Amino acid sequence: MKNSIRAIALTALLGLAACGINLLASATNPVNTTKLYQAELVFSASIKTFNKYKDLCARRVIASTCWTYVVEGQGIIRKASAADIAARNFVDKYPTLDATNVVQSFTGLVSDFTGTVDKLSAIK
Repeated sequence: MKNSIRAIALTALLGLAACGINLLASATNPVNTTKLYQAELVFSASIKTFNKYKDLCARRVIASTCWTYVVEGQGIIRKASAADIAARNFVDKYPTLDATNVVQSFTGLVSDFTGTVDKLSAIK
């Protein structure tokens, strides 16, 4: 009985392989490193812009309400940096597992940060 099941399974696998379908091929991560890298580029550019506005705020070139967004941005930077490291480590350590959640954690914080930078840039 066991041999019959094995023979049927082997025949099915060979039949699918002949059609070009390899069920035993290694899985690929649906959230690849490109998506993470793109988010890292956005984050890096946003930090540069943030630092420019933070400097303007420190020199009192823009309204003092800017400090609200500077403090908020600094908190998000800390969280986003930690999330980036966690996502990068996960993708590197488990290249075949779905990294959607850890990458989305980082990209969500990047989105929050860019929103804060936008608010900061709107201050005159």
